[in-house]
Amino acid sequence: MSYTYLEKQTALIVKLAIIHLLTALLLSSCSNSTPKEEKPKDFTWSIQDTTATLLLPGGTEIPFTWCPPATFTMGDDQHPTRTILPHHPAHKVTLTRGFWISPQPVTQQQYLALSDKKKAAGASSAPQTAVTWVNARDWVELLNTKNEKMRFRLPTEAEWERACRNGREGADLFEWTHDFAAPYPSSHTTDPPGPESGSRKALRGQADCVARYQFEPELTWSRIGFCIVAAPAPLTPSSPAPP
Repeated sequence: MSYTYLEKQTALIVKLAIIHLLTALLLSSCSNSTPKEEKPKDFTWSIQDTTATLLLPGGTEIPFTWCPPATFTMGDDQHPTRTILPHHPAHKVTLTRGFWISPQPVTQQQYLALSDKKKAAGASSAPQTAVTWVNARDWVELLNTKNEKMRFRLPTEAEWERACRNGREGADLFEWTHDFAAPYPSSHTTDPPGPESGSRKALRGQADCVARYQFEPELTWSRIGFCIVAAPAPLTPSSPAPP
């Protein structure tokens, strides 16, 4: 056995030992390192029992509460009409699907989160007011382009009143609804989508579950805001109702 051969074998053993040592150190480092906590992605939708949260850019959140399906009496025959848009006749309405609704009007911070995160960071948590129906609709449509799991929209009058009767307090504001303003039907209706056409949109609110108002969709004033509802996308009659 030559001396050169022994040198080669020794060098090989040393290399293998070094490789083994480096591998052990690398594995030890990986096992002891703490994994980085991943931040939730913008527009993440999460459900916690009967509440849900939509995460907007900049960490802004929109909370939602679950309003289950129900049959209820919509409108009121017991009191004279207190507003321009009649709240009678009282009639039965059945909502076959539950829905998520924001318990408070959309805030200034939430409203700005879709367009300007820097301004949103310092914006107020007070309701976003002085918005036209068109403003509210466009904001919701922008929100829908960012989220594929849920679909958002303005509530129908029936959904708004159902949520109010179910305990949603909202605020002392007028809130836009999806519906055109029109007289109530007298018969029992199921999942009413609202009139197909009209010149004014129905407003609800002022801490009153029954009172109805109407306003041109392109106009507004300082006491008008809006809330939103959410449903699984796509929404079909066979969609399972969470939770």
